[in-house]
Amino acid sequence: MRILVFVSRDWEHQRDVASDIKQAVALTGGSDLDSDGESDITVVPSRDREEFDRELPQADVFFGWSITSERLALAENLKWVQLASAGVERTPVGEIVGRGILLTNARGVHSVAVAEHALALLLALARRLPEVVRRQSERRWDPDAVAYRQALLAGKRAAILGFGSIGVEIGRRLAGFGVDVWAMVNRPRLVREASRVFGGDGWREMLGGADFIFNCLPETDATRGWLNAERLAACRRGALLVSVGRGSTVDEAALTKSLVEGRLGGAAVDVLENEPLPADSPLWTTPNLLITPHVAGLTEGMFAAVTDVGRGFLSPPLLRSRPRPSPQPVGEPLPGRERGQFTPHPRPIGAPLLTCRAGICQGHSSLRSVLIPAALTLPTSTLTPARACDDVGRPFCGPPL
Repeated sequence: MRILVFVSRDWEHQRDVASDIKQAVALTGGSDLDSDGESDITVVPSRDREEFDRELPQADVFFGWSITSERLALAENLKWVQLASAGVERTPVGEIVGRGILLTNARGVHSVAVAEHALALLLALARRLPEVVRRQSERRWDPDAVAYRQALLAGKRAAILGFGSIGVEIGRRLAGFGVDVWAMVNRPRLVREASRVFGGDGWREMLGGADFIFNCLPETDATRGWLNAERLAACRRGALLVSVGRGSTVDEAALTKSLVEGRLGGAAVDVLENEPLPADSPLWTTPNLLITPHVAGLTEGMFAAVTDVGRGFLSPPLLRSRPRPSPQPVGEPLPGRERGQFTPHPRPIGAPLLTCRAGICQGHSSLRSVLIPAALTLPTSTLTPARACDDVGRPFCGPPL
């Protein structure tokens, strides 16, 4: 089995990731040995895109940030795509699943890292650290630049837009600072990390009542441009905005206008609609705007955590047991639950658990959403009854699925 890795242009980094994967493979204890006693699993880090393209036709597993339709067509033997990202918006999901290829992402792996980054951005805004750093670069001792204008977090209120795994982790950390948390969810559910929960139609009261706003929205048809001029105008004057959700969810022109006019007290963004941000973008010179280059989740050991997500799928017998299904024609609708072909199930429950019923396999993990084609056959020993659960891993009282 050949695992192809392409996550960085830095060769040393690529090799480190490959080493993490090799260690995870060894921990599965499931790799076969050839006549020389060597493992039959090969991890191939790519030095560049040209080498990546040469290796694709022989790869059984791809590990990386994304794969294009053109490169997917080269991967004739591919059985599994493990994304290092949580989002799949830039991935040809229909083509991958239509070919019967296992697709997993890194949902939840980045949650703590992004939450900590979001808190760091809020503290930087509240304590006016960009102004202090600017004066340090000028060798100026100027306490008047920030004195008596720094905000406390304690006793304030934060509104979190999108209360998935990242939003939950932000809420938990805000509680430690004495911040009251309001949450916006897309469907009613029990939320223990917030004092109030709002649906999508409660945005006006929510935005108007918050001192701090965290945008954690995913990219969907309903959320594109969600934080627009009307909603920014509804924010409390002087509020601080931290955006770690998808860049497409923020109207950047409206955000710039709100900051220039002083309606928002400050904003910090880690994800933008167009990346890398063009040098002539007005965002670079927008007052009171702090920009980080989409690095919130890129922490030490991140790829080891992503690799740990897929450890249960690294057993060669499991991958080899899969019959090759008939290809799904490109452009056909993504197979749905009603067809009985696969069931996407993003709700976490802890260690990877799989259960099959009436030809449908459902996957659960605290670290991953998983799309499992029904053509995937699994050894009986891998099937474990799974319980229903909420979005942060707490089981409901109920029968197994």
